Amino acid sequence: MNGDNLQKYTGNGLTSTWSNIATITRSTVSNTTEYSFPIAKIGNPSVINLFFWGENSGDKDEYSDYAMYKGGGGEFFTYRINDVSNP
Repeated sequence: MNGDNLQKYTGNGLTSTWSNIATITRSTVSNTTEYSFPIAKIGNPSVINLFFWGENSGDKDEYSDYAMYKGGGGEFFTYRINDVSNP
């Protein structure tokens, strides 16, 4: 995610090249923000590991730069997508 774009790494391991693959929809109410995009754009996975990295230098280290900070190693959230059918 970069701004309102979902991006895919298209570099060769030596370059930092990214391509936009979808537009992200964002909704914020109070202190909660929800981001959404078509899951088909990332291959319809059943599990997603999500890692947040941000620039929070203005916060004077009051908040960590990424989610679930544990000693600098950086952790991620795991989402499992269940197949739900409507009767």
